[in-house]
Amino acid sequence: MQEIFLKAYKSITKYKPSVSFNAWLYKIAYHYCLNVIHRRQLSQKLGRLWKGQIFAESAEQEYLRGTFSEPLMRALVNLTVQDRSLLILYAFHDKTYAEIGEITGKSSEAIRKKITRIRMKLKDAMNKWKEEEQWETSLIQSKS
Repeated sequence: MQEIFLKAYKSITKYKPSVSFNAWLYKIAYHYCLNVIHRRQLSQKLGRLWKGQIFAESAEQEYLRGTFSEPLMRALVNLTVQDRSLLILYAFHDKTYAEIGEITGKSSEAIRKKITRIRMKLKDAMNKWKEEEQWETSLIQSKS
């Protein structure tokens, strides 16, 4: 958290009043968090290659597992980091398409379309998981 405020302090001269300060600060935090996630994923992949070691679940995966239903959690984990970030900004931080657009540097219309596609992906993944689960359950019951 401190790193984000330090970055904002160092970049304050780049702030333009035409954009809300809140959106400008979110943009810095958004990009910082994406970089942290990418570095963590790279570190884990390299660690597995070099040591053949399996790492524990990330804090994000533990949170998702405890908060959402199994189908939704599986669908969320399979989204890209960018897609999950957009969904989090929209659903949990109640940001508008325009605000998310300011944070990510994209138009509000592009964000609206992207979030619609993400929601469809989630729905399809959840339905697929439920169908597979029902198929496995019926297969087990038919063998009994």
